Amino acid sequence: DSCGSCEYCSHGRDNTCTERKLMFMRGAGHGTFGNFVLIKERYALKLSDKLDFTIAGPLMCAGVTVYAPFRNYNIIPGSTVAIVGVGGLGHLGIQIAAKWGCEVVAVSGSGRKRELAGKLGAHAFVDMSKPEEIKSVARSIDYILLTASGDKLDWAALFSMLKPKGQIICIGFSQKNIPISPSGLYMNGAIAISSSAAGSNGD
Repeated sequence: DSCGSCEYCSHGRDNTCTERKLMFMRGAGHGTFGNFVLIKERYALKLSDKLDFTIAGPLMCAGVTVYAPFRNYNIIPGSTVAIVGVGGLGHLGIQIAAKWGCEVVAVSGSGRKRELAGKLGAHAFVDMSKPEEIKSVARSIDYILLTASGDKLDWAALFSMLKPKGQIICIGFSQKNIPISPSGLYMNGAIAISSSAAGSNGD
């Protein structure tokens, strides 16, 4: 829910409304596992009868979450995009990035999901536990979509992957602090860290 009248809501960016209320955080009676929910009509979308609800559900949540940065950060076909994490968000992010026409690098904490990432559309795979694989993509990534969370992320390794002016876009739901300093950003080629607040009606 959102106010519906602020500058953000008026321009289709209701997901950044300062009065927004997230359904999964609204308390009793408003959970996301119910059979029915009462919402304002502007948030209701008519789905095609040809679309299976079991597919539509993930697309309307995780799908739009990883899709939104491509629109809102002007990621263009031909960009090299790394998807960090091959899980609930990441497996959709790989597919969207590939269909968007990007060069896709899947990044994971181990090599267990290498084959899966390839089947989803990744052109390359980086096992973060192997320094030689991290070096193989040094200064080659335009955008990193960070779907993974936790305090074990190797931020220095992620920085090393980015081209000058490259960008890390945080989309995973994490409350862990990011261990960086401003000098770490400009000393690595004026890279940037930003975020994407799921998706909006505009997306």
